[in-house]
Amino acid sequence: MITAEHVREYLRIPYTDDDVFIERIIRQGYDYLKDAIDDYETLYAGNPAFAGKCDMWVLTHWTPGAYDQREGMFTGNSEMDYAARAMLTQLQLYRKDR
Repeated sequence: MITAEHVREYLRIPYTDDDVFIERIIRQGYDYLKDAIDDYETLYAGNPAFAGKCDMWVLTHWTPGAYDQREGMFTGNSEMDYAARAMLTQLQLYRKDR
């Protein structure tokens, strides 16, 4: 599971003032995956490759947009981009026996 420190490093945020907010959006990203992927928790706990891909999805596709849209800011993109959707589809197709 990624941490606020991972997000700060990825987004190059030099201060810790937003850590509570960052932790909240991290949890929301993982909750989104739990709702979207059957057997998410079993797969995440038992498959390091799956867990790493989920962590990368939350870090690179969920948190940047959620962080940028804080305080009502809007980037103009209301839909999930192609790369994020493709990764999520791949994760949804993971099987326990992989």
